[in-house]
Formats: sequence, C-alpha cells, structure tokens
Amino acid sequence: FEQKLNYRNDNLVDFQSYIDEVKPYRTTVREYVSRYDTLETSELAVSDFDLPATYSTTEGKIIPINSSSSELQTYPWKWWTDNNSYSVISIEIYNSGAGYINAPTVVIEGSGTGAKAQAYISNGRVSGIRMTDVGTGYTKAPTVTLVGGNGSNTNVAKATAIIGGTNARTFDLSVKFDRLSTTGTYQEYVHSEEFVATGFTAVFDLRYAPTRDKSKITIYKNSRLVLQSEFNISLYRSNDDTYRLLKGKITFNQVPTTGDIIEITYEKNDELLDSVDRIEKYYSPSTGMKGKEINQLMTGIDFGGVQIQGTTFDVTGGWDALPWFTDNWDSVESSADHYVICDGSTISVTLPFIPAVDQPITIYLKRAGDDQPTIRIDDPFFDAVDDSSTAANPNAEMPTFIGDGVTNVVEVGIYVS
Repeated sequence: FEQKLNYRNDNLVDFQSYIDEVKPYRTTVREYVSRYDTLETSELAVSDFDLPATYSTTEGKIIPINSSSSELQTYPWKWWTDNNSYSVISIEIYNSGAGYINAPTVVIEGSGTGAKAQAYISNGRVSGIRMTDVGTGYTKAPTVTLVGGNGSNTNVAKATAIIGGTNARTFDLSVKFDRLSTTGTYQEYVHSEEFVATGFTAVFDLRYAPTRDKSKITIYKNSRLVLQSEFNISLYRSNDDTYRLLKGKITFNQVPTTGDIIEITYEKNDELLDSVDRIEKYYSPSTGMKGKEINQLMTGIDFGGVQIQGTTFDVTGGWDALPWFTDNWDSVESSADHYVICDGSTISVTLPFIPAVDQPITIYLKRAGDDQPTIRIDDPFFDAVDDSSTAANPNAEMPTFIGDGVTNVVEVGIYVS
C-alpha cells in the first residue's frame, strides 16, 4: 500500500485539471510544463523569546545584550522586549486606613502603562480595590498610592500591586493535599439545575463550579437545546473567611424572557474533586493493574487515627484525679457566628464583640420560609452604583464590614430591604 501524502510540493495532475476546467472550451493545451524556481519572502519568524548575543563590529567581538542595548528595538531581540513584561493582575490592601467618606483615587506608577483600578470603602475604611484595566509593559511591581477620600485624617490606606499575565512561559508548581476522607466528597459527578428566568439578567449562578468543556454541558430553554455559541462559562472564587471556594455561572448572550424555563446539566469541575473522587471518576483498572478498592491505591486508609483526651483547667491537680476519658483536654469556641432574627424594623446589627482593626465581617441572610437558602450578601468590592455581577460575589447587596477597633454596629438597613 502507498501512504497518502498530506502535502505535495508539485502536484501536476491537480494543476492541469484546474487549467482544463477554467480555460476556454475550444482551447487545447498542447504541452503542460510546470516549473517554479522563485524564492518567496514569507512574513514569518521563529523565536524562543531569548536574548542571543551579537557580534559588535565596533568592539570586534561578541557582546551580550542588556537593557541598554539598542538592539532591543530590532528583531529578533524585539520579541523579547515585547513579551518579557507583565500586567497588574490585582492590588492587595495591607492598611485599610480610616476616616474615608469617599472612595480614594488609585494612582499606579511604574515602568508600564495603562493600569487602572477602582477603590471601594466600607465603614470609613478601604474595603477592596478592583482592577478596571491591567495595563502592559510592567517589568516590576508598580507603586500604588491611594489619594483623597479621608480629608485630613493621617491614617491613609496603603496597598501593593501584584503583577502577572506575562506571555513568557513560566512554571507554577504547587502541592494539593486533598486526602480528606475514605469515601470522597461527591457521589455524583454530573449535576442538573433548573431556573425560571426573571427577564432582568442573563447570568445564572450554579451550585457547583462546572467544567470548562462545553461539550459536557447541556442547556435547554423551554425544552429547546441551547447551542454552545449562545452561552459562556465563568469561573470565579468566593472569599468565605479564609477559604476560597471555586464557583461558576452561565451567562447567555441574550437575556432570557420572563418565565423561560432553563435546564442546565453539567459535569462538576475536576478542581472540586478530592483524591478519592478522582480515583472513582477516572481510574478504570484492567488486567494486571491494582483493583479499584481505595485501600489498594492509598496508604493509611485503614488507620483509625489518634484520640487525645485529658482534663480541663477546673479539675483538681494530681495523678488520676478523674477517671480516664472523663473530659476533653481542651475546649474551643464551637462557632464564631452571631445570629439575629429580624422583626421588620431591624436596620442594624450589634455584634457581641468589637471587631479588630481591618477584621472583615461577612454577612449572610436567610429570608423567611423553610425553603429559603442562606446566602452571603456582602462583598469587599460592592458599590451601590455599580453592577455587582462584576464582583466576586454576584449576590452582594452591601459592602463587607471592616472593623476599626471601635465600632460593633453593622448597618444593614440602608442596603437590604
């Protein structure tokens, strides 16, 4: 058998067939000669974004290229110049300041250009900074200055820029420890949800973060299949205390009509799965491979753990003062939550403690009714005049309360009705 060629540099039969097709009907080709010996210039180049040394006719030797070399504006070195820089991907606050009445102006100064950001305030302090333009050309982290907003108060908020997003290839290695249980976090890896469109939004928050693969997501609107080109997938992380949970949402290109029934079936994102889930989902042993039992694939599964117990501080000292296993060694605060039942006139919540300076307090709301969910309604980037869907928490109705070491009253009535 002759292997079919994917590319032929001179396919005479095809060329001649084309000429026979387009030539005048009564014209006859007496002799067909194919010859092409011209070199054509192609607008292509190959680069590994490196800075190769060059020969200097002035110095008569090979010299290295550095930041002051004129060659950086000529190729192939210009590829490195155009791609070695970074963008400002985020700005982190390390002092939220005090006395802010208006959001300060964010001034970004550095080696690059174009980076812009917007600051948000809560309880007189800067609660968050959101990038509106990441800019380009930054070779090191720029200086961030927060200007205005707190009058003559000397406690000015301070922040630092985080750069990233370079075109140059980098390596980010991390270790994930997710051997949390012997049974896994999920029993099913495909989830279905149903929504009733309100006619006001094209964004639908999902219970779990979905896969990025649209082929594993099926959407029906009023029993009609929605094409993959008609929606987009967005993944984001919500900041719940010290844990950043991966979440997702579906955004339609056009806002569904009021009353439309939206059915979404999707595969859960693999990042949500722990080690047992990944084994159950992907491991399919064949002949000669270990079985699928977890204790064959993971060590320590049969270990029952260690239990340490002892006495509390109110027990009289002395050996064997109490029988074994009478009490725990220590006790911890079981919950740091504070619950308030609103009576229809509640406009603020008084905390049983005074939050420390810069301590964020998250607010959750459960409407009346047994079937109502508990949702987080605050976000450090919340602004009443902005679209809250651009923030990390799409359900936000108010800014996150930032402690100042003095106030323990959280105003909610001006935001939530």
